[in-house]
Order: sequence, then structure tokens, then C-alpha cells
Amino acid sequence: PQGTAQSSIDSIWQTFFPLHIKSQNSFDFLLDYTFMRPRDLIQLCNLCRDKAQNKQHTKIVADDIDEALPDYSKWKLQDLSEEYRIQYPFLDALFLTVFYNTLQRLDRRAIQISFGPIKPQLTISYGSNYFEPLDRLLQCLYSIGFLGAVDKEIVRYSFRGQKVIIPYVSQFE
Repeated sequence: PQGTAQSSIDSIWQTFFPLHIKSQNSFDFLLDYTFMRPRDLIQLCNLCRDKAQNKQHTKIVADDIDEALPDYSKWKLQDLSEEYRIQYPFLDALFLTVFYNTLQRLDRRAIQISFGPIKPQLTISYGSNYFEPLDRLLQCLYSIGFLGAVDKEIVRYSFRGQKVIIPYVSQFE
């Protein structure tokens, strides 16, 4: 009976979404962009639906998903900033300066260089506890799910329950 239920769910999914995106199962592809939270997946699916409807598609296609991803990313940044506003009030400033329009993968040195110009002002406003050493800030960004840690070419994320030792990580995504 469980196989039947799963096949029914798969059939419903395929009514609205393509079977594969970039040679990956479409559900898994979309899930990889989320924090494994149902509300994140719902938000992303709704954005995909909106893109498809705007083009009068009867089914969501890969192009609709590609166009929805940047909008989802913007929404997720805002969502993270709002969720952690009390605990980490400096996130907006950090997102808009250090990580705005950067490469998807950054090494520790690039982050340090980008952070340098705003560190004095953030330290005055919020104290040095969050920012010295840089590993404290990187640990914070890893723990909230903003940064993934690259370990032996595998990107690990806290929301997947993956543990890393931040001082030993040289690349982030």
C-alpha cells in the first residue's frame, strides 16, 4: 500500500512539475534550494507556479523554475534577516555589503577582504563578540544556514544536520 501512495504523490507532482531538471529529480532539485523547511519549499513552488502562469504555461517547465530561483533567493535572504533580527541584528548590513553580488563559492580570504571595510562600524554598533575572530561570524552564518561549508568538495549545511569545524574550512558557498 505504501508504494501505491508514493506513486500517487509522484503522479500528482508530475502533473505540475517536470520529471527532471538538469538530470536530477525535480522534487530533489527544488528541495536542494531550500532549508528543508516545508514553508521554504511551498514558497519556491508558488514562485515557480507564478512564473508559469505569467507565461500562460499549463505546466511548470524548467525555464519557469530557473526564473523563480533568483526571486526565491531574495525572499530567503529577507526571511533569514527577519528570523534572526533580534539575535543577529547586523545581518542586513552583512548581506548587502559582504555577500551582495559575490560568487557562489568564496574562500575565507575573499570574505575577510570584503568584510574589512564594514567591520569597524559593525564592531562599534554591535561589539566585537560577533566578529573577532572571523570564525565566530562564519560559524554564525553557517549555523543559520546562510553559508555552506565546503569539505572535500562536498558542501555541508547546518540545516541538514551536517557538522563541520569552521576554523578548518577554507571555502564557503
